[in-house]
Amino acid sequence: MKNLKKSLPQFSDEVYNDLPPTISELCSLVPGSRAKRDVYLLGLIGTLSAAFPNVRFAHGTEWYSPHLYVFIGAPAGSGKAVVRMAARVNDETDKQIRQRSDLEQASWQAEKDASRHNSKIPIIPIIPPG
Repeated sequence: MKNLKKSLPQFSDEVYNDLPPTISELCSLVPGSRAKRDVYLLGLIGTLSAAFPNVRFAHGTEWYSPHLYVFIGAPAGSGKAVVRMAARVNDETDKQIRQRSDLEQASWQAEKDASRHNSKIPIIPIIPPG
């Protein structure tokens, strides 16, 4: 296992120096080895790509979205769990979207109820013949 870790490529310091300040700060909070920090950065990039659902770009004749899917395969105890830390970055965004959705749904329901209450269309009971 140790020989494998030594042979795996790692992100250079230049990569971390060129990151936006917030992402660089998040990466600096990762405890442990440089490899864990690299795994965290990969997970963070995948997680953040989900925060841009309406972003599209053209390349050639095709349109693409920035969504990235990250798969990290490694033995147990090798530091993959730091990806869960990266996934928590979107928790606040998810919370805000859900709150906004709940408010919009409540507003829609109130508007629908008011519309029914203020309706000018008479309700005519249907009386069966006979």
